[in-house]
Amino acid sequence: MAAPLFAGRTTRAGKTVIQRNIDTATRPCFYTEECPHGCEIEGCEANCYSAASKYPASKSPHRLRHRYITAALNAGQPVDVTAERTNVSREVLDKNYDARFASEKRGDPQKILGRRVTFNQACRIHLWPNSQIWSTTRSGETHNFKQMGASLISMSELDFEYEGFLVFSPVQTEVRGKFSNLREFELREELGNYLPRYEQGSPEEPGEGFSTIDLFEKLQQSTEIPNSMRRNLESLVSFQYIHEDYREVEAYVDNRLTEVMVPSKQSAELYWFVPDLVLFRGKQSDIEMAMNYFEREEMDDLLINRLGIDPDFLTQIYHREEGELFPNCRLKQIQGATLSGYEFASQVKLSGDLDDLENFDPPGGSVEQIQGVFSYYGFNIVADISMSRIHIRTSKGDMKISNSLNRMGIAISFVKDLIEYYTHNHDFA
Repeated sequence: MAAPLFAGRTTRAGKTVIQRNIDTATRPCFYTEECPHGCEIEGCEANCYSAASKYPASKSPHRLRHRYITAALNAGQPVDVTAERTNVSREVLDKNYDARFASEKRGDPQKILGRRVTFNQACRIHLWPNSQIWSTTRSGETHNFKQMGASLISMSELDFEYEGFLVFSPVQTEVRGKFSNLREFELREELGNYLPRYEQGSPEEPGEGFSTIDLFEKLQQSTEIPNSMRRNLESLVSFQYIHEDYREVEAYVDNRLTEVMVPSKQSAELYWFVPDLVLFRGKQSDIEMAMNYFEREEMDDLLINRLGIDPDFLTQIYHREEGELFPNCRLKQIQGATLSGYEFASQVKLSGDLDDLENFDPPGGSVEQIQGVFSYYGFNIVADISMSRIHIRTSKGDMKISNSLNRMGIAISFVKDLIEYYTHNHDFA
């Protein structure tokens, strides 16, 4: 059978070219620059075009065909049309390719009323427009998660996942008005009711709001997080800001090709240490959108202020000898730095060990960013600290052997303590 007609530079792509491109593109490190298996990317044998298939979780071209068939059927494309377009018989398609749920195959209206989210195949979560959430486990048991305030995203330790890097932007918050006299646990609960709840909207009125993430509850179940670190996270309440946009696409409706509006979503996570610190995580553009939401809505009882880290603070860490930085955290090594403001260069980037970097200190410059190794509650953490963001490197140190839930818990606890050390012990903030 001839290869599909995908255009190359001079001719159509052959089977081998397609295979290698898909092997390459389905490696997470190709687009995140971090390895979920904890390998050093530079030395990984699968980190090249010709050997990408050696990555254990890379996908085959067959998987694209499988996903296309399912997506086409879910979009309403007739089964016979799909079979003809993909050169698959109706019998083979029904038996091997159609991965839809039974309710979807029979046209159950529930597929229109709600949407399905799957976490690692451990459970299926059905989200309904009225924000009631039903979870069906592998054993067939069904649970209803009663909710108040923001809608709840329920996750088990094994199911917790995140996308992108662990890069955090710190923001100071101030509560006043009706919040000012609340105790901490009351404030955590009230925030979920105060923030507008996200509900899926329409092309005329796109949805925008917040969903609650039960991260703290899951971290309490972790066996890797020390008890003292869990206590450090007791003031945490987590949200996801979601903003909808709608775009026009073609799909089959009642066996006719027509244009329909489908939603796309931008989101940012908020890890809120009540009452005065929020760690935003997400793409910078999405974080800006979330922060602009607070400013646009003029929430009188809740103020946010962007928190920048002064270069003098980074300079102090850059020149600091190994030893305790703050409780439960010890600086072990400076591995890199970015300096600016010199007459001979606008910016200088350094990498090496602590002793080598200390030898470079020409006058007139300031430190904009450092990369250091920190021992935090016994975990070796590699962190990039700049004037506006803190990046926890999950492919280095002990973070690469932790699961996603523990990585997140350790990372936000470290960033919280670092920011509190900065704001409470220095006059820079």
